[in-house]
Amino acid sequence: KQYKKYTRSKEWKQIAEQVMERDGFRYRCCGRTKNEAKLSVHHCTYEHLFDEQNNLGDLITVCTVCHLSIHRNRNNWQRFRISAKN
Repeated sequence: KQYKKYTRSKEWKQIAEQVMERDGFRYRCCGRTKNEAKLSVHHCTYEHLFDEQNNLGDLITVCTVCHLSIHRNRNNWQRFRISAKN
């Protein structure tokens, strides 16, 4: 419940915007741009949950379709977690 409230906060929106800008508003998973799909930000780890501002490396930009896929299948999550370090 706290996590959902946090991801709707002004603080989270600012952090997500920084991550999307860093990633060139391009999805790290499939390469689509913000004009082709909806932007989403994925936690590669939850080690720095609620302290992402100082740990933007734990976050990547993904499209909504890939984000759902990551969370539906643990193998997908592991694959995207590794690729986030590239």
